[in-house]
Amino acid sequence: MPPKRRGGADGGGGKRSKLAKENNISAPQESEIREVFGLFAEPRKGEKEGAMPISDVRRAMIALNIPPTPSELAEFISILDPEDEGFAVYASFLAICALKYHQRTEDEDQEEHDREVDEAFSLFLTPPAQNSGLKRHASSSGLSGGDGGVGAREGSTSFVRGDSWVSNASSTAAAAAAGRSGEREKSITVANLKRIATILKEDVDEQLLRDMILEANGGVGVGRGVKKEEFEVVMRKAGVWR
Repeated sequence: MPPKRRGGADGGGGKRSKLAKENNISAPQESEIREVFGLFAEPRKGEKEGAMPISDVRRAMIALNIPPTPSELAEFISILDPEDEGFAVYASFLAICALKYHQRTEDEDQEEHDREVDEAFSLFLTPPAQNSGLKRHASSSGLSGGDGGVGAREGSTSFVRGDSWVSNASSTAAAAAAGRSGEREKSITVANLKRIATILKEDVDEQLLRDMILEANGGVGVGRGVKKEEFEVVMRKAGVWR
C-alpha cells in the first residue's frame, strides 16, 4: 500500500508534470497514481497509459489508500465514463485521485487541529502544578506581566495573545483529559484563570479576569464561563490557529 504523502508543490520527490500541477499534487503522488493505474489498465488505441476498466476503479483507489464511499464512487464513475463506454483514461483517473488526496489532507489537518484545541482547553481547565514552560512563554499570553502581558497592557482584556500554553499542553493535559468525563460541557472559569495566574506568579486583578471571561463568551455572564467553542474562536483571533 503506497505511503500517505501531502500534495501540492511542496510534496518533494522530483519535478512535477503539467498534469500534476493542474491537479496540485506532488510528483511522488503522481507516480503512485500512474503505477496503480498501470496495474489495472489495458491497452487502448490513442491512450499512452492505456485505459482502466470502470469495474476496477474502486480497487485501484483502495490500493492508493483513498477508498471512495459508495456515493463518491457513483459520482466518480459518472465523471470517468460519461458515455458509459466501460473504461477510464489516465488523466481523468488522476483528477479524481487528486480530489481524494486533498480531502484526506484536509481531514488529517482538522483532526490535528481538534487535538490541539482539546489539549489547550484541557490545560486551562486543569493546569499543571508547576510548568516552567508556562512562565517562559507567558510574554505572549493574556496573564503575563512581562512584555506584552496583562501588566504591560494596563487593563487590556484580551483572553489570550498567543500560543504560550498550546505548545505546552501535550505533556500536561493528556493525563488529566483521559480521566475527565463530560469535558465538552465544561467551561473555563475565573477560578481556572486565577490558578494559572498563581502558577505564573502573576498578581492579576480579579475584575480583569472577569472581563476576560465576558469578552470571550460575548458577555453572556461570568458564571457561565468560556466554552470550548468560544475558546477556539478567541485563540483564532489571537493568531494561534487559522
